Amino acid sequence: MTGLPAGVNADITVANAAFSRAATGTVRWVDVPAGEYTITARPVRTADGSYAVAPPTVSVTVVSGSTLATATITYAPLPSAIDLAITGVPAGVDAPVTVSPPGGSDVAVNASRLLSTANTGRWKVAAGTLRSGGARYAPSPAAIDTLVLYGDTARVAVRYDVSTGALAVALTGLPAGLAGAVQVSGPDGFTRALTATSTLTELTPGAYRVIATAVVAGGITYRP
Repeated sequence: MTGLPAGVNADITVANAAFSRAATGTVRWVDVPAGEYTITARPVRTADGSYAVAPPTVSVTVVSGSTLATATITYAPLPSAIDLAITGVPAGVDAPVTVSPPGGSDVAVNASRLLSTANTGRWKVAAGTLRSGGARYAPSPAAIDTLVLYGDTARVAVRYDVSTGALAVALTGLPAGLAGAVQVSGPDGFTRALTATSTLTELTPGAYRVIATAVVAGGITYRP
C-alpha cells in the first residue's frame, strides 16, 4: 500500500467466501489458504482531506506452495476546489476578481467558475471595484480566505452592487454661448466646476453642495 501520509491507516479487506481479513497498510501474510481472493480498498479521510484509491478492487489467486501472490494498492489525495459565484455584474462586463489557489499562481476570474487544484490549503479571493455605464460597482465581500481540504469544494459568492449615484445640474436662462458659473462639492474632497447643463456620474453617496454665482455679460448681470 502506498500514498497515505505516515500514521494514517488504509481501509483494505482481503476476502473470499471462506476467508476475510482487514489490512491497514503494507502487509505480508503467509497463512492464507489457497484460492481466489478479492482485495477491496476504500477511500480514506484524513486531517488533510480525502484520499481516493486505485484500483478499488483487485483479484488475486493464491496457490499453495507457490510464490507469493502480490497486489499494489495506491492512495492519492483528491483535488480541492472552489465554486465561485459572481453576481450583479452588468451584462458583457468582466468582473475584476482574482483567485489565489493554495500552492499555485493567481488566476483572473471574470465570471462564475469552478476551479480546482491538486493541493490542500487556503484559497483566497480578491474582488476589485468595477465601472460600467457611468456607475461604480462595489463587491461584497471584497476578500475571501477559506481553508479547503483534499476532496472538498468550498462554495463562495461575490455580489456586485451599484455603489455610486449621479447628480444632474441644469443651467438655464443664459444667452447662447454664455458660460455659467457653478461649483459642486461633496464627500471625500470632491469638487467640480460646471459651465453648462451636466450630469455627474460615479459619485460617492452623500451630501453635495451646488453653489451658483452671478454671471455678467454685456453690462447685464444674470443671477442664479
